[in-house]
Amino acid sequence: MEKNRVQVGTAALCAVLLAAVLWQGWRISELERTLSGVQEAVISNADSTSEQLYDLYSRFEAQRSLVSAFERAGVRVNAEERTLSIAVSAALALDEEAVEIRAYPPGLEYRSYRWSGTAVRDQEGRYTGTVDVPLDSDKALEFAAFFHEDGRERKVLLDRVDRMAELLPVQLNFAEGSIHYDEDLHLFYWIEWAFAFEDGSGDAVEAEDLTLRVYRNGALAAENAARKNENEEGHYWDGEETLRVSCVPGDRIEFRLAYGDGSGLRYETPIRWWEIGVGPYHAEEHMPEDAWPVLTWPE
Repeated sequence: MEKNRVQVGTAALCAVLLAAVLWQGWRISELERTLSGVQEAVISNADSTSEQLYDLYSRFEAQRSLVSAFERAGVRVNAEERTLSIAVSAALALDEEAVEIRAYPPGLEYRSYRWSGTAVRDQEGRYTGTVDVPLDSDKALEFAAFFHEDGRERKVLLDRVDRMAELLPVQLNFAEGSIHYDEDLHLFYWIEWAFAFEDGSGDAVEAEDLTLRVYRNGALAAENAARKNENEEGHYWDGEETLRVSCVPGDRIEFRLAYGDGSGLRYETPIRWWEIGVGPYHAEEHMPEDAWPVLTWPE
């Protein structure tokens, strides 16, 4: 009887193992079917995504073929309205006598806070016009031409700037000079600094009423009017050792340049900053974290 019980137990165990193997085989088949379905879905989605990307690329190429040239022909500040008046010129392969030029924050061309102007085609086929935009120097801006074709409004993207500050009519292009730190006297000197300016198109321009300013730990410590360098247009300099500030280890010294563009708008652009340490020559120089100007409107 003992032998029969062992045989019965063995048979039962084999049956259990067989059932487990069969169940695992079924689960594997299910997983294979699921994996196959996922693979098919991935391939289908990839095909769909590729088609969408191709469609977007085709539309982009079609748009780009309509635009052979675009430029901002001039920018003027209206200090009273706090706006930029932007003259634009675009060469477009269109038959329209006039198009609408819109300037707007990216993605918001159909919202109420867009700004537009009419651009009329000249004899050379270029569309020229002006758009007045409220100046917000930190905001991005896109330019596009809008026209109607087959009863539908069409858009052609013309240009984009990441910050409206890139459009300002006077921009600091160059700032170089020398400094001297005297640890014994705890004095910081600025010697023969030169500056040059350009407009948003890269052409040289001149700023007005330049003032060199030094801040110690965030507070204005000294300032001095810069003088025009008669030997080279657009460059300015201060007299030798005419700007000096006392400081001690641990101070943060910031050097900024203030100037105007003739409209009444004032700019203040950071140039360098130094961390004063211990040692005869220990004034560690740093470039500004944000080199864009701070703007002050006339009251």
